[in-house]
Amino acid sequence: MGPLRIRLLNDQWLTTVLWSGFVRIVNNEIIILGNDAELGSDLDPKEAQKALEIAEANLSKPRVRKIWLKEAHSRTS
Repeated sequence: MGPLRIRLLNDQWLTTVLWSGFVRIVNNEIIILGNDAELGSDLDPKEAQKALEIAEANLSKPRVRKIWLKEAHSRTS
């Protein structure tokens, strides 16, 4: 997930959020292949802030337990 700003031919900017995808830049040409995107003007700031807080909380959770459980299960199988 990340912001994507596109400068239009009339020198105005279009702000979007690209949820996932790939970008390829070759010979001053950009190709964007995305699974989902939203215009910045369509986003609700309160919902976006809540989603950010949830994502940050999930990043801070330890993942060691899941790995340990998988290793313990594979030893008993």
